[in-house]
Amino acid sequence: MNKFKKYTYLLGLACAVLTTACEDQSEEVTTLEHDHLFAPFGLEAKVNNTIDVRLSWTINSEASFYDIEIFANDSLTFQGTPVRTYTNLTAEDMPYDVTGLEGDTKYSARFMCKGDNIKDSKWNGIYFKTEPEKLLKEVDEDDLTASSATLYFELNRTFTEVILTPEEGETVKQAISSQDLQSGKVIVNGLSGNTTYTAKLLNGEKNCGVRTLTTLIDPATAIVVSPDGKSLQDAVTEANENKNLILIQAGTYDIGEVEVNKEIQIIGERFKNKPVLVGKFNMIEGSGIVMRNIIMDGNGAAVKRMFSYEDGTTAKEFKIEASEIRGYKEGIFAINNPSKPITVDAITINNCLIYDIACDGGDFLDSRSGTIKKLTITNNTFYNCSQVKAREFIRIDGTEDKKPWNPEVTEYSIKLENNTIVGAVKTFKRLMYVRYPGAKVTMKSNLIMNFSGYLNDQKYIETENITVSNNRYYKAEKAGIINYKINDVATNVFTDPNCVKEKFVDPAFKDEANGDFTITNEDLIIDKVGDPRWLK
Repeated sequence: MNKFKKYTYLLGLACAVLTTACEDQSEEVTTLEHDHLFAPFGLEAKVNNTIDVRLSWTINSEASFYDIEIFANDSLTFQGTPVRTYTNLTAEDMPYDVTGLEGDTKYSARFMCKGDNIKDSKWNGIYFKTEPEKLLKEVDEDDLTASSATLYFELNRTFTEVILTPEEGETVKQAISSQDLQSGKVIVNGLSGNTTYTAKLLNGEKNCGVRTLTTLIDPATAIVVSPDGKSLQDAVTEANENKNLILIQAGTYDIGEVEVNKEIQIIGERFKNKPVLVGKFNMIEGSGIVMRNIIMDGNGAAVKRMFSYEDGTTAKEFKIEASEIRGYKEGIFAINNPSKPITVDAITINNCLIYDIACDGGDFLDSRSGTIKKLTITNNTFYNCSQVKAREFIRIDGTEDKKPWNPEVTEYSIKLENNTIVGAVKTFKRLMYVRYPGAKVTMKSNLIMNFSGYLNDQKYIETENITVSNNRYYKAEKAGIINYKINDVATNVFTDPNCVKEKFVDPAFKDEANGDFTITNEDLIIDKVGDPRWLK
């Protein structure tokens, strides 16, 4: 499947028509005399498969042919000799595909119109940059240890080094030898355990491929939970400031309700064989969790929530990523203790599959009596949720008199970005039922489908506090609209520019019925909409 990166450069034509005082100015001006063609406009360059580009332009009815010249290592200066020249193209050739360019390279393309019995147009240009070639292969966790990574790359190519950059800490560089080039792999030592690195493959200064990897965990540095060993609650009790990393081996664990009163990390030993935790977390004063490589299971809706805030006034971040969440009765989380309205630093859900959540008795992401300073929902897929009743996707309430629960927190952020949200039978009432003063909402590159409700239908999210871009909707005609009554008349006070009929597009999932949401619609792939895992 092609991947596209879209760049657009539009050059409008401006014509000033001057009139002079004369006897009769009533004659309509219908033509503009000219002895040459106007330069092409509406130019587009869409990078495809990293090193190909699709070029398009607005057809000129007076032009018979078009010429294109492409210059490498150029930014609209058009100096030197073009690396590609295409002449006498016609309207039928548009869009025109150029293949086999160099990766990680700046290019300029210029266009000219040609016709019969009229002078050629001037050139008009557009800039684009190809992406790094994918010559560094995806990293398998079997090729990782707590201190090393074996990286594989394409044979019969020249590379000079790999650079591994952690999110925090020192960068590690490894030169690539002639022996490495022959074997197609290089071993990088000296890495830190349980650390995410960005690996970049270089030939000189040329970027030839980028991958992300997370090193494994040395069990000696963690509190280990295993099916025949220590329980998760015992591990949480044992954890302290000097050792708060809990490593869970593969297996299914009935954890019941685990109480958390400190900051801990809960990591599944292997991504390809995630442990299954059946139960929930009760978060109290001082709690915080970073979780990865876990399947959280609600036991067929026998468990209400994955986590809830039961007691306390402050809590650290709850972060779950690279995991699955399934089978809960009411929703994912709840903050609902008005006698002690807790303030949570952040809740982050990233790169997860979330499905089969009934929403029976509660809203999906539900905060009714507390404060979340930052709610971040990114790179996830939600499907078959809100099965029983039509509930809210996100609910954030203030006090009964519409004031912040924590007066010191006067604004907070809600970020919804690159998610695929596929409604269920009952779907959701509203995407964001937010009634907390000062809420600032960002929605970017989400794919929302089979969703019957509005973005919001009450006057609580101020329109100046919501930012939207690159979202797409299908069978979700109201999901990008804020609508409420003004003088007893239902009024659309905010509309995402892409939530209009002419912008609705079917993602054409590969196998929706079986949970395969791979997108086959080229327009969505071009614009990189939805959960990145489905943009193959």
